[in-house]
Amino acid sequence: MTLDSGDKVKALAVNTDGKGSRTSLSIRPERCIVSQKKSAGLSALKGRIEELIYLGDHIRCRMTVAGNNEFIVKVPNTADQLGLEIGAESYVSWQTDDCRALDHRGS
Repeated sequence: MTLDSGDKVKALAVNTDGKGSRTSLSIRPERCIVSQKKSAGLSALKGRIEELIYLGDHIRCRMTVAGNNEFIVKVPNTADQLGLEIGAESYVSWQTDDCRALDHRGS
């Protein structure tokens, strides 16, 4: 799929009008990984960390990804996530099967 930003990603078509039609993509926040490098074998887009909210067992990470400044990632609160910083450029990655293409909603 080609995003409005021009980036290309793969998604599992769940409920779409067919090839070439507009669609909305959905990825569960806990299915994403934030890292400094692209993760091999995963779909990935570059983004910018806008907000970090500590919620005990996880950190809610709001990012700007492909022009969407409300991209939310649920990051486990572990020692290997210490590099998360507001304003940092990072990759957000996911398994292709975790990204769903759905009927487009809105404009």
